Amino acid sequence: MSSPVDQAVEALAGRQCGTFSRIEALRLGATDSLTIRRLRSGRWIRLAPGVYGLPGVASSFHQRLWVAVHAGGVDAAVSHESASSVRWLSRSLPEHIEVTVPHGRHPVVAGAVVHQSRVLTPADVGRVKGLPVTTVPRTLVDLAPRFGTKRLGILLDEALNDRKATMIEVHQTFARLAVPGRRGMLKLAAVLDARGPGFVPPASELERGLFEVLERAGLPAPIRQMEHPGRAVTRGCVDAGWRPPRLIVEADGRRCTPAGETSRSIDGATPRRWRRASAPFG
Repeated sequence: MSSPVDQAVEALAGRQCGTFSRIEALRLGATDSLTIRRLRSGRWIRLAPGVYGLPGVASSFHQRLWVAVHAGGVDAAVSHESASSVRWLSRSLPEHIEVTVPHGRHPVVAGAVVHQSRVLTPADVGRVKGLPVTTVPRTLVDLAPRFGTKRLGILLDEALNDRKATMIEVHQTFARLAVPGRRGMLKLAAVLDARGPGFVPPASELERGLFEVLERAGLPAPIRQMEHPGRAVTRGCVDAGWRPPRLIVEADGRRCTPAGETSRSIDGATPRRWRRASAPFG
């Protein structure tokens, strides 16, 4: 029969991909002698210095994140490309686990890259299913040194579209962390400057390609996600347009077509004085 301590530890580990730290076990009533007995019996297994787990739990990306955070100590957080993956800013798993710890701490975490930061405040860290992870704005700042402006812009646009961050939050984090010597901030500043007041991020890869083509052509910036000018269309929008000279441009016209209306019906609803152009991609 499990003791109350064992039950509490197992319940906690169940929420942390089968892992827990020595400090957590002690807080739940365990002692060092009990820990040694559990390790000898195989009821607990050692995953890293001061980090334990329950047997039978399959290793996974998220379990390795938990182990790295536990090993990093108090206030450690998943960061950089690992944070980007956890928050679904990127769709692939990173090559290495990355965590950030307060400056001056030197934990050794097998299979992980440990960053130190002089500024790692509660405002920079949130929780994803209990796991401490840097916020989206902080993650963008951390990734700025290694990514170009185009990729940074794509990450920011996707975060805005998915409502994982706002421009105000990104600007506030940028201002707080933009200290002399911090790498990548000029690139991130350029990305933010290109997205001024009223900016509407592209809602798809096709739209992104459309806006890039228009910019390379030297055309003035269009109104993004412009309300369809036809009176017969009450809920529709178009990818881009200019009120003068009354021109609509779409890369993927069906995405914003109202339910029950076809692309052809939208064309028919376009006022005669307006022109509609489709940009074929793909």
